[in-house]
This record gives sequence, C-alpha cells and structure tokens, in this order.
Amino acid sequence: MVSYRNNLVGKFVLLATWNMDNIHRAGAVDISTVFTQTAFDNLAPGAGAPYTYTGFLDAVTNWNTKNPSNAIFAGSTEMQQRHELAAFLGNALHESDAFQASREYFMCSTTQESTGNLYCQLPSTQFDTAAEQYCSTTHTNPATSGYEDGCNCLLQSPDATLGGTYVDANKLFFGRGALQLSWNYNYIDASKALTGSADVLCNSPDLVATNETYAWGTAFWFWTMNTGSVGKTCSAAVLTDGDFGGTVNTINGAIECPAGSSHESSLAQRLNYYCKAATELSVDALLTLADCNGLQTAFDACATASGACSDCVTWLSTKSPTFSPTKSPTDSPVTSPPSKAPTKAPTNPPTTAAPTKNPVKNPTVSPSTSPSASPTRPTTSPTKAPTNPPTTLAPTKSPVKNPTMSPSTPPTASPTRPTTSPTKAPTKVPTKSPVASPTPKPTNRPTSNPTTTAEAGTSGTMKFYPNWGVSPARCTMDCDPATDPMCGGIISNPTSMRMYDTAQACCAFWFGWMDNARCVALTTGDSTNKWWVDYSTSSCKQDCLTSTASSCGGAPTDLSMKLYDTVTECCSKLGWIQPSTCAAVSTSGPESYTGTQKFHADWTAGTCKKDCPVSEANPECGGILTNTAGETLFDTAKDCCASKFGWIDSDYCQAIATGGHTNKYYVSYSDNACKKDCAVSESSPECGGNPTDQSSQLFAAASECCASKLSWVNLSACVSKSETGSAAAATGSGKWYVDWSISKCVKDCPESALDSECGGLAESWESTEYSSASECCSTRLKWMDLKSCKRS
Repeated sequence: MVSYRNNLVGKFVLLATWNMDNIHRAGAVDISTVFTQTAFDNLAPGAGAPYTYTGFLDAVTNWNTKNPSNAIFAGSTEMQQRHELAAFLGNALHESDAFQASREYFMCSTTQESTGNLYCQLPSTQFDTAAEQYCSTTHTNPATSGYEDGCNCLLQSPDATLGGTYVDANKLFFGRGALQLSWNYNYIDASKALTGSADVLCNSPDLVATNETYAWGTAFWFWTMNTGSVGKTCSAAVLTDGDFGGTVNTINGAIECPAGSSHESSLAQRLNYYCKAATELSVDALLTLADCNGLQTAFDACATASGACSDCVTWLSTKSPTFSPTKSPTDSPVTSPPSKAPTKAPTNPPTTAAPTKNPVKNPTVSPSTSPSASPTRPTTSPTKAPTNPPTTLAPTKSPVKNPTMSPSTPPTASPTRPTTSPTKAPTKVPTKSPVASPTPKPTNRPTSNPTTTAEAGTSGTMKFYPNWGVSPARCTMDCDPATDPMCGGIISNPTSMRMYDTAQACCAFWFGWMDNARCVALTTGDSTNKWWVDYSTSSCKQDCLTSTASSCGGAPTDLSMKLYDTVTECCSKLGWIQPSTCAAVSTSGPESYTGTQKFHADWTAGTCKKDCPVSEANPECGGILTNTAGETLFDTAKDCCASKFGWIDSDYCQAIATGGHTNKYYVSYSDNACKKDCAVSESSPECGGNPTDQSSQLFAAASECCASKLSWVNLSACVSKSETGSAAAATGSGKWYVDWSISKCVKDCPESALDSECGGLAESWESTEYSSASECCSTRLKWMDLKSCKRS
C-alpha cells in the first residue's frame, strides 16, 4: 500500500504545445499495442469494477494529457515501455489483489448503504487515534506550520444510526485504487494532479474506489510523482536505474526492504506478479532488484518450481535488461577513437540477418505447467503505516507509532537541546507522537555532555536534570532517592551537567512535547487533576487516583495527550456528544448518570426510546445516549413517534416505546382471524402480542378488522375467533342461503341436531339476504317446490 508523502513539489502543468497526437506519441509506440486486452485478462482474470482494460487506456491518456512532464509508460523505446508496464503491473496486481480490491480489505471488507452513502465496517481496534484511520491531523488544509497540506480529517466515531463500527467511507482515507492510495496528505496531491482541485478527492475519497479515472489515475500519480522516503519515483527507478527493487522501496520499503517474517509471503507474491507481467509483456530480461534490501535473497528463495514465486523460474537464466539508460554517460570513453577509417569494405556479407526489435526467443505467454495452487491473497496486506522505522532518511511525515519513552540503554552523555520544538498544540484528536519529526525530546541516546556551571555537593545539588535511564523518561532531582521521591540519585559529575532550579524549567526544556503539568507530575509522583479525552468511553477522565472520585481515570498512558483545566474544555473535543451529557458522564461516571430523560428515535428498536438507563422497571428507557450528533430529542413518546415514525400507527408506536400494548386488533392471515394487541397468555387466547409488522393497520374492533382485511371469511366466525380465540361461539345471522352442494336452502347457523334447518355458517361468498326459506327457494331455486328446496 502506498503511504509515503510526496517530497516533490507537484505543480499542475499544461503545455499548450501538447495535444492528443503528442500524447499517443509520448512513448515509442501506443501502449495498446504493447499491453493488449488479452494480456490484461491473462494477468487479472477476476478483475472487477472499477478496473477494466479500456478504463486503463483512457486513464493513461487522461493522465498524460494533464501531466505531460510526468507522463507514464512513455519510455523512449518500446522495450522501456514494456519494462515500466511490467514493473507497474507487478506492484498494482499485488496491491489490488489482482484488480479485485477497490478498497482495502482490512478497513472495508463489509459495507452498508444508508441515506445514499456507503459505510465501511471498521475493525474495533481502529478508533483510538486518527492515525489508525489514515488521518494525519498535522497535515490539514492549510497544514500546521512546518507540514505540507493534506485533506482535512479527524478521528471518526461509529455511526450512531447504523450501530456497530460503521463509518462513512467518504470520511476515511484508507487504501483504494490500483496502488491502494492511502493517507489524507496523498489524496490531496493526487486530487490536484488529476483535477486541478484539492476538493474532489478530499470531499469524496471513495471516488477512487468507484471511478476508473481515479482508480488508475491515483496510481499513476504515485508512480510518477511521489518519491516516498527514498527520494526517487517508481518511474525513475525503472527508466533511470533499471531496477524493480527501487519501486518496492518507494511503495513499501519500510516493511518489505527487508521483509520481516510476517511479510515474506507478501513480498514473494509481489515478485511473482512482476514475473508474470514480465512474461506476458515479453520483456528481454527482469530488472535488477538491488535497491530493496533483501529482495534478491527473497527472489532466490521463492523462485523454484514449488516456491511462492514459481512464475519467476523461467527468468533465472536471463541477464539484465538491454535497453539504454535515459541519461547520458557522465564519463568519456577510456579508449581513443580509431586512428583512421577502414581501408576497404568487408569482403563477405553478414552471415546472419539484421537484428530485429523482437527478442531472439519468443517468451511464453503463460507458464509451461499449471500452477500447483491458485495464487493466495496476501496473508498480510500493507494496510498501515510502517511498523519499523525506515533504514534510510527519516520520513517527512508523521508515522503512526508512539515514540519510546526512554532510550533502550542509559545515555553515555547528557543530550544536546533539539533545534526545533512543536509549533503548537494538536488541533484534533492526537495521532500519537511522531518518531521522526524534530521534537524537543531527543530520539536517540545523548552523544555529548552539555556544559554547565552547576556546583556539586556531597548530598547532591538539589537541582533537576533529565533522567533518560528510567521509563518513562522524566526530570529528576540530583539527590539521594531515600530522602525524597523526586530524587533520582546523586550525579557523579554534576559540574558537566546542565541543571535546572525547578522541575517545570527542566520539563519545558527537555519535554516540551508533553503537557508541563504531566511532566512535573512524573517527577513528583502526584496527579495533575487535569482532564483528558478517553475516546474508548466517549467521555473525559480526570488525572487523579481512580479510588478517590468517580471522575478519576488515572493518568493517560499516552504521554503526549493534551490535558485540559476543566471538564467543559475537555468535552469540547468530543463535539459529537451533547456537552451537558459529556460533562455529567465525565464527572459523575456513567453509572450515576441518568440521561436527559427525553425521547429519541431508536432505529434498531424501530420506535422511540427514552434517554435513560435500561431497567425492567422502566421499559421505555433505551439506554444512555453517548453520541447525540444529529439527534432530535422530544419531551414525549407521542411527539417523537409523530415526527420520526409517521408510517406506524401512532398508538402502536407509543405502546412499544413504553413497553405496552394498544388493545387494538390487527389481521393474522395465517389464522384467518384478527389478533388483539395485548399480552399473550392462556387466559386471553384472543391476544397475539404486538404485531411483528410495524406497518400493520390497527382497528378498534374485531368486526372492523374482519370486514376490512378478511372479507372472504364469514364475518360472524371471524369476529368470534378474533374475540374469543375460537370460531365455535359464532351463531350466524339466522338468515337463509343456498347450499349448492345439496341444492337446498339452509339457515345460516351452526349445524346442530337440535335445529335441522341449520346448514352451517355461510361463507363470505354465499348470500345470506333471505329472511325465510320460501324467499330463498322462490328466488334461487324456483324450479323446485318448497318441500324439496328447504332443508328439514
């Protein structure tokens, strides 16, 4: 995954002399003749949106039109174009899982759409700092002094409506596109290069996962303009140095150059994809692997018939590429030119034909044998910033690891004062202290003794100095530890040490990245009683012993954490939470806070719930609201239901909001009856509980429900079953209807030995409009006499 910051000043350049014909002629040949649809399909048979072959070609044209001075695949010879394409595809196939991953799997393997937006389900571990969400808050637009611009971002919390750990994808800058572009400071530069504006990808970063131009174009920007931490673009590594290792070093050098044990399989897969692309594009030889430490060793280990990069076996006997470098030689030839021209022409014609542009031997397009196993997805994808410091120059941007609190071994001498200090306190959620940017805290053990005029005494000078031999490092007093907890021991050579009269002065000089009160508290062993943000509980905690008050959360483990004098000031950093709620929870503790006691829409429950602790005695309570961003609070359940759940029967919404019932009727088609909305019990067989379909229409009476929803069922039977749980109690209308099964007029009443005229309850389609048997017979069975017509 690409994560390093571009160190070039990427200007958006348009040259009037360049037109579309120029672009097609930028390289030796049109790349569509070098890289065909068939080659694309062979390399990525499972490619999915937004990756297509035609989209790739269009994106190349678009990029080269807008950025002619940084054109891609524009080598001066066809073979150079083939080499750059093979190197690019080798890396891109690896980063995008053979063009199947539009978004980083780790950060967005599960998605959900809501209100027209896509939400990604983040791992629960990614909510502690903004950096874990690929947001560097020192790189904003405009950036903190001393840093380059980046898209504005901050630590995102899970969406309250969807629940779980879903976050709006357009608020995150994780890996997307062919090279899995990541970090807000890379998105802004790619956006400027592709569109001329920072706003396009800063406001809608997920376009890189859905739009072909940006999915390919962001990869082209990184390939041609981003120098990573090594000071060289991937394109230059190929065209100038003829080295594939340089591309790996620029893209992921801190993790894969060399690769630790957890990344060996990932590196082998990258090599295998490169070898496949090189074979498919018929290059004359593989590029060298020199500029990535350990890459040649990895190649030698996996390039076997059964190895993890078995597609590289065919290249074991080839030499380095034969294409000429793009730069002119720096030295003159060591031999003199011929002293004179040949005296005569050759006596014989050449014995072989003139060389062609094509290689002497046609490379195979596919391996000679079938792979022993399908390529596996990388066991670990480069989804986060490097976990180890780079071996080359320090990255220019903020890594995501905390600095160590103290050197690994005692200092050989006292440190010198750093030349810079932080420009200002963080403006957003802390992203953890950088390990490479200059800070007042030394990043290495001191290498020389500072000068001082302090005088030593037999019991110490009682002055303060930075003690790097304890963890965490702090200012301690030059005295016997047995006499005062602030003492760190008597210094043997205090006259060569720079000493301070107060712990505050020592802390200000050496630990300026830490809140001064927190630094002094480390010295004294006391608490600051200041407040700090606890993002895990969406509240503020006070720096005091946890046993002394419900507001106390102890000291923050992150020493760079900003501390605040008041809970109100601290809660202002949790802007998505109602200030009064934050202050109440922070000072009283979540156990004693009873909420606002107002109603809000609970979309999970499908009704309104009161903001109060859940309890059996208060079924209307849905729990304490910790995130009130965008929430509307109502004084009553009725008001909430009318505003938020207008499609639900108002009485029903209020009933389920308070854990009750409406005592109204709703249809139950499976029972051919209506059920009463009341608590189910053996003594009340008519009760069916709350309807499962919240959009069900409710009726005040069973007869209304039966007539409206079950018109084909005998009304008397339906009402009886709905009200008593049994149709046996139905008596019928007592009127007459034709029973066509026996061709007689019968009475609408339950069949009984006591009344032979009853023919059973009439069905809904059987007319019961006749008051007597003679009326029924004379109207419906008039060809029969009354005695034969009437049931008796």
